[in-house]
Parts: sequence; C-alpha cells; structure tokens
Amino acid sequence: MLTQFSQLDLSGRFTYQDYWEWIFDERVELINGKVYPLFSKAVASLLI
Repeated sequence: MLTQFSQLDLSGRFTYQDYWEWIFDERVELINGKVYPLFSKAVASLLI
C-alpha cells in the first residue's frame, strides 16, 4: 500500500485498481497507465 506520492515509480504503468489503493494527500491523475501530479491553479499559474 502506498501512502506517499514519493513512493511511486513514475516510470511504471498503473491500473485503475492501483489508483484506488493509493492513500496519500497529493492529487494525481492516471492517464493511459501513467501518473501525473495535479497542481492547484495557484501553483500552475506560477509555472507559466
């Protein structure tokens, strides 16, 4: 069971079942088996 985003191997591929088993505070999105962190709008606007 993963409890921190940093425990994910971002080079791996994941399933929807994996996604539901993760228990951490960070928001992520699962697209075609790849995990992408979701940033808040405040953080996203700083990246532009």
